[in-house]
Amino acid sequence: MTGEGTGGGRTPAAAAGERPAREVIRLALPVVASMGAQSLMGLTDVLFMRWVGPAEQSAVGLGAAMSWTLLALFTGTLSAVSTFVAQEQGAGRPERTGAYVWQAFWLVLPFAALLPLAGPWLHELLRLSGAPTDVAALAARYIEIRLWSAAFVFLSFAIVGFYRGLGQMWLPLWITLGQLAANVAFDAWFVFGGGPVPALGLEGVAWATALVTLLGAAGLLAPFLAPSRRRVYGTGRGVAPSARRMLDFARIGVPVGASWALEMVVWSVFTIYAAALGRAEGAAHNIVMQVVHVSFLPGIALSVAASTLVGQQLGAERPEAAERYARATLRVCLGYMGGMGLLFLLLRRPLADGLAADGDVAALGARIFLFGAAFQVFDAVGIVCGGALRGAGDTRYPMVVSIALSWLVFLPAIVLFGSVAGWGLEGAWLGATTYLAVLAAFLYGRFRRGRWKSFRVVEPATGPLAPEAAERA
Repeated sequence: MTGEGTGGGRTPAAAAGERPAREVIRLALPVVASMGAQSLMGLTDVLFMRWVGPAEQSAVGLGAAMSWTLLALFTGTLSAVSTFVAQEQGAGRPERTGAYVWQAFWLVLPFAALLPLAGPWLHELLRLSGAPTDVAALAARYIEIRLWSAAFVFLSFAIVGFYRGLGQMWLPLWITLGQLAANVAFDAWFVFGGGPVPALGLEGVAWATALVTLLGAAGLLAPFLAPSRRRVYGTGRGVAPSARRMLDFARIGVPVGASWALEMVVWSVFTIYAAALGRAEGAAHNIVMQVVHVSFLPGIALSVAASTLVGQQLGAERPEAAERYARATLRVCLGYMGGMGLLFLLLRRPLADGLAADGDVAALGARIFLFGAAFQVFDAVGIVCGGALRGAGDTRYPMVVSIALSWLVFLPAIVLFGSVAGWGLEGAWLGATTYLAVLAAFLYGRFRRGRWKSFRVVEPATGPLAPEAAERA
């Protein structure tokens, strides 16, 4: 089994033998922990604003969400690094994997220079979202500072994609845990001041996050360029920008980025719509969304595992094994998210009572949990099938389907059921559940037809891994 070192041994999928579900869980667990740590960093920023003011606290939450929305196109594009790396690793050519990080990074780097220039229209965009004037101004300033670290965000995503493509999930987790600890320390220092640093308040958490982002990128880059990895994975080769290779990467990566960005936008519109229905509706919506997020993160981690395993198996010219691992991932995800849906169903009232500020919000939240429970199964299917298709390099179809259904199903359905039918927040959530069900049906249909098994983003396997892995499959 390929460990977390630098050896270029068998792919994790090949080493797993007859226990694909175990391999799926092994890959997913550190990704779950890493995503949880990233969520805690955001929560830490919001908590520190308790000692500054309610407007600042609201602005940090809004600014963080908007920042990720602005970056989603580029970070989603960079996530495709794992597809290329996994297929090269499966094909027995680990020495080619490092170059994909550089070509992907050069592709998006010019936008890192342009994003900070978005400041002048950020305030107007936030004002149009319905945010109070003071909150909008503070959030715009927070975003402006955060965007100065965009280049380091992009570099981190590219390198993390490299490690995930190899199936080496633990190093990114240790770096993220280090960032979490540093974020707490820098938040306290920059918010309240000390030594040469004055008390910066909201700007303090923004600068702290930017600095932690830089440190995280450095922490990922140093082992990436270590002599052993340079030798085995060629991380010091292919550094110069190549228009042809960047275009090859963009063909696979940009559809992923477009899908990510669209998802961020339509779900943000959904939240804005819920808030516009009233204070109780907005509060109930946010309560359910925060709880549902607990089940969503492991689902995304399982999608990452599916992408890695499918990519490695296809790179080794084992399409049937790729399907076995994808279906094993789907079973694990259905078991987990289906179980979470059952918990939401059975505990909907205690959850709502424990998190709501008053009885009306709790009663509405308990009803909304019914929809949150219902769409768990649909979400599991869509997440895993999307990850499997991405591992194969089949990215344009999911993008087209996502865009079409967002405009033809999601947004019309929340307005139709919420406003036209007069069902309010419950109608809007019915519309969201309908969208997820239809999206899952399209993605599963694509997966089941199997055309993705003929997709390759790299040359066919010719190295020593292919025969050995074929015997094991």
